[in-house]
Amino acid sequence: MNNVFNMWMGYLGRLPDLIIALLVLLVGWLIAKGIAKGVRKALRKTSLDDRLFSKMNINTQKYSSEEIISKVVFWILMIVVFVIFFNTLNMGGAVGPFTAMLNTLFGFLPNILGAVIVLAIGWIVARLVKGIVVGILTRVGTERLSAKVGLNKILEGTSLSSLIGTIVYILILIPVVITALETLELHGIAAPAIAMLNNVLTMIPNIIIAGILIAAGIWLGKWVKRIVSNLLEKVGINQFLNKIGVGNATQAGASMSPAEVLGYLAQIVVVLLFTVEALQLVGLSNVVGIINAILAYLPMVIAALVILGVGLYVANIAQKIIMSMIVQRQEAKLFGNIAKYIIIIFAVFMAVDQLQIANTVVNSAFILILGGIALAFGISFGLGGKEFAQRRLAKLEEKMDKTETKEPNKEEIKEEAKLNKNQPGVGNDNLPSTETQTTDLDDYDPNVGPFNRGPKGDL
Repeated sequence: MNNVFNMWMGYLGRLPDLIIALLVLLVGWLIAKGIAKGVRKALRKTSLDDRLFSKMNINTQKYSSEEIISKVVFWILMIVVFVIFFNTLNMGGAVGPFTAMLNTLFGFLPNILGAVIVLAIGWIVARLVKGIVVGILTRVGTERLSAKVGLNKILEGTSLSSLIGTIVYILILIPVVITALETLELHGIAAPAIAMLNNVLTMIPNIIIAGILIAAGIWLGKWVKRIVSNLLEKVGINQFLNKIGVGNATQAGASMSPAEVLGYLAQIVVVLLFTVEALQLVGLSNVVGIINAILAYLPMVIAALVILGVGLYVANIAQKIIMSMIVQRQEAKLFGNIAKYIIIIFAVFMAVDQLQIANTVVNSAFILILGGIALAFGISFGLGGKEFAQRRLAKLEEKMDKTETKEPNKEEIKEEAKLNKNQPGVGNDNLPSTETQTTDLDDYDPNVGPFNRGPKGDL
């Protein structure tokens, strides 16, 4: 009996704590509801929460953004109320994790508030400075300058003054963000971000110089394009390319003439050269290596194009010469086209070899094609000239068969020798005596002689 009485007395002794805890819970609930309602009304007067939720892709069809935020605030406050409620009942062990969490949260609140204040002030200052810079640059006339340089096409609707203002805005926000991260004292997260932002600040001068270099390259490239185009037009490159059949510079609907295309290529080369220097300042060595490889390959491409152009020019000349030499029109066109395309094939192989694209394969293919053409020509000539050679050999044999030989007449030779002897100065100095001559003629054998003549008609 005493034990039961003591137990009830213990409960009654804790009744004041329970009443106080219930009052704390009720008051806390009322305060949380009031704060949540105030937050909801304040958010309805602004559109900041709507923009935030739209960027975060949060569905607000069932609950509005104001209701979601107010409920979050309400339950955070109720967690605090529950912690106080259980501590009033001397049941702190049950809410120990919540107590530690709230202590950490409330201990971190000053850092959060400080970072938010720094970001807000920095954002306001950056916006003001951006507006001032944009206004000053607009009045100075930067838009006319960008139009002269040709930056309007690159910026695509964005004015140069607004671009510079945005750059100034970012430059102001970077140190502001660094300060806010340092205020949070989240070293694990803030340290890498701060190091990255410091690197960005260090690179900003190089980035500015790189931008100036690229702008100068664009301006100089336009100047070079104009000079190269005018020079090539005066030299007559359009007419030359028209003659060799590359393109008709006066063709209706042509947007650019060949001279303008070459000038545009010269502009691209100049811009690439300045871009390489700009990228080296920024430290993008991989991109610099790629562009350097492209620039190193350009001379080979130019040489290949020159070889192709010369080949086309020579092919057209050879076609015209051959067609003018042959009377028949069809045969002239056939042989002219054959000569033209053979020269073009040679030029194409030489150009591809100049580009150093699969040298072994290209050389082997060229040798095979050349050997095939020679073999086909030899076979066609041999088969086509068979009857011609047969007729010629038959005529030669017929002439040899008709050739006759006869024995020399000794009496005629003696008479001729006497006549030469009686005529002074006609071969008497080197002639032997009459007796010797007679003896030689008497001993003459028609079957023996320097030509070894055989019987009549035999060789």
